Amino acid sequence: MDGGGKSISVFMPSTSNNYLAEWRRGLEATAADLNYQVTVVENNFDQSEQDLQIQQALASGTKADIYVIWPADSKAGVASLRSLSQTGVPTVVANQPPPAEAVPFMTMYAGVNDYLNGQVAGQLELGARDAAIAAGMKLNSPEGNLVEIMFTPGYQASVARHDGFIDATKAAPFNMLASEYSGFDAEAGYNTMSQLIAANKGKGIDFVYAHNDALALGANKALNEAGIVPGKDVMVVGGTCHGDLTALENGQQYGSGLQAARLEGNVVALAVARYFNNDGTVLDGEDSPEPSPEFPATSTAPYKYNYIPNPGLVFSSDEAANKAILDDTVLWGDTMRNLCTY
Repeated sequence: MDGGGKSISVFMPSTSNNYLAEWRRGLEATAADLNYQVTVVENNFDQSEQDLQIQQALASGTKADIYVIWPADSKAGVASLRSLSQTGVPTVVANQPPPAEAVPFMTMYAGVNDYLNGQVAGQLELGARDAAIAAGMKLNSPEGNLVEIMFTPGYQASVARHDGFIDATKAAPFNMLASEYSGFDAEAGYNTMSQLIAANKGKGIDFVYAHNDALALGANKALNEAGIVPGKDVMVVGGTCHGDLTALENGQQYGSGLQAARLEGNVVALAVARYFNNDGTVLDGEDSPEPSPEFPATSTAPYKYNYIPNPGLVFSSDEAANKAILDDTVLWGDTMRNLCTY
């Protein structure tokens, strides 16, 4: 699937965020392997800034062979998506699918399935409740009291992950004490969890669902400082493994989804190559590959929605077993430890 030097122009939020930096590395690596040239314009998580950058790029008169946009805000970014689409150049949306009314403006989507991520987290949290009860943990309510730490307001991933979690647990729901918007990093998780501990002191928290593992790591720190031991007094589930893996290794975090930023970048570049390799054909529906050790070698036409897998993994108090999971679990050609460390 040689791209013949075709150009990919990417508009995305800042790689000051580790996840986005790893995503960019994944996209650029696969694009280089397939002989595509990549240019990247970053914004400071500001949709108005991204809108201006796109206007300036289009005003220059120089068109790329294909555009990739990771919107700073999927709803507010519809105007820019429309502008890119109106050039007649194929446009790929990454990471955050657009709202329904904007789908006609995108050629295809490539990236994570945040609803699936939330479903996986919900299944893990149900397992955490079973494990807690089996271990003799006394819950503060019949269903177990749960708090949810979300991303920033307006970020579509938070909405999709919340919905997936709720749907996965609706047959045996938790007692949801709070769903709080937070941020993306450990500091945000720490601050939000500290506030939730104080606000729910009289009720007691049994379970925590953090939308990524950085938030979970910060939540664990706040819990430990409050004398509440994760893995013993409270069960913590995250998603989007990345960064410090200590809580997974020592079992203070019960579970996570193996959503890897690098693989998400890989799949965007792969979708572009599949598009050009098949003369611009895009199939209806979605491509949701099962987790496998081998990197997908498909050269067939891409789908309207092209997702990466997100297997859920459970950790315990057995540190040796936890380290083996990180070192021996292989997804698309690399270990969980390597995919989640950046």
